[in-house]
Amino acid sequence: MANVLKHEKRLEVLAALVNGSGARAASRMTGVHQDTIGSFAFAVGVGCQRLHDRLVRDLTCPLVDMDEQHSWVGVRQQNVDEARHDETVVGEQWTWVAIDRTSKLVIAWCVGKRDQAHADELVADVRARLLVMPQFTTDGLKLYELPVVVNFGSAVAYAQTVKR
Repeated sequence: MANVLKHEKRLEVLAALVNGSGARAASRMTGVHQDTIGSFAFAVGVGCQRLHDRLVRDLTCPLVDMDEQHSWVGVRQQNVDEARHDETVVGEQWTWVAIDRTSKLVIAWCVGKRDQAHADELVADVRARLLVMPQFTTDGLKLYELPVVVNFGSAVAYAQTVKR
């Protein structure tokens, strides 16, 4: 197949991306077209997600921190109406993550809006991966409270750290 990158070139592109270069910079450094880099990065991401889903199971993490981080995908919110209709995700997005406080292992994550559905999704995924009843710490976001009780029961140790 002529359209598959050679192993050495894949490693070169992956090294550029892992070191924080964007697709344009990686393209200039490696001589690989931006669209090819995008397709390759997507394939690597899918593979990493499958590996994570297979290996990160049956955990005994006693201290779990959950948080969410804001980002933009595609275009800024004021330009969403002007965005191309073929873009699948544009605008404001949140990365939800649950991390083992001791090892810094990412137990579970999801990307979406800052809403109850994504809080529910994250906590349910954490529950499916743990063998123990952990102590949870979150920020002051109230969306975590209900899914923690539903998935772990009302006796779970749950704290909120609110910074002022």
